[in-house]
Amino acid sequence: MLIRAVEQFLSRHAMSASHFGRAAANDPRLVGDMRGGRSVRPPLDQRLRGFMEGFDFATNRQQENSDAR
Repeated sequence: MLIRAVEQFLSRHAMSASHFGRAAANDPRLVGDMRGGRSVRPPLDQRLRGFMEGFDFATNRQQENSDAR
C-alpha cells in the first residue's frame, strides 16, 4: 500500500509530509489527503515510488562516500 510506504519513508528520513508532497509531486497537501483516504492514479503512484527510491539511493550513496573518507 502506497501510504504505508510513504509513512515509512517520512519516518526514515525525518521528512515532513508537506515537504515530501512538495518535492515529489508539487502538492504540499498530498500526504494529508492520502491519510484522509485520497487514492492516487498509477502515474502518480509510480512518480512517488520513484522519488522515494531515488532519494534512498542518493542518501545511501552519500553515506557510503562519507564513510570512505
